[in-house]
Amino acid sequence: MLASVWLGQEPAVTFIRADCLIYMKVTLILLYGFLEIVAESMPSPTRLAVEFNTVAWDQIARPIRQFLQDARNTPAASTERIPYPAHILPAVDALPLKFINGVRIYGVLPGEKLGQLVFQPGTWERRLLLFRRAILANTLILLTSNYMVVVQEELEVSQGWILSYFPRSRIASIQNNRYEKWNELAFILNQGRQKLD
Repeated sequence: MLASVWLGQEPAVTFIRADCLIYMKVTLILLYGFLEIVAESMPSPTRLAVEFNTVAWDQIARPIRQFLQDARNTPAASTERIPYPAHILPAVDALPLKFINGVRIYGVLPGEKLGQLVFQPGTWERRLLLFRRAILANTLILLTSNYMVVVQEELEVSQGWILSYFPRSRIASIQNNRYEKWNELAFILNQGRQKLD
């Protein structure tokens, strides 16, 4: 990746190997796009963050998918999309239409197999008698053959996606923190000698 942090500063080349990927997060909300890649490097993890206009998403999506495919631990069964297992199909069909599309377009990469999914509808809190405030956005967690993929809406704007890809081999543990109205999952990621929460 070739980028500069400050205006007028010479761009610097940053090279990230796919097998060093710790996680990738893509935000697509209306015309705003944000790509975050965190990978192992010495002495601390490298974090690349790029803002872009989502009009360019068609050109950006293919290299991102290729990078994610190269980061897999196990080879793809084929380059064609693999149908969902029969026991998963009812759960996929029960999702809201937006998240059915999210599974098909972003969640399951070509050559990946969908193992399981969990959908958490958004949570709202009453304010006075007529008003509501969003506490948690609609969230879908997918477990594929190589990734844990989190597909969610942004809390304030539901017209878009936040997609997070965690290679399963990097997940050291998952902690479940209980609160009054919801549970929070905390992922502990480990790549080489580096850990991230």
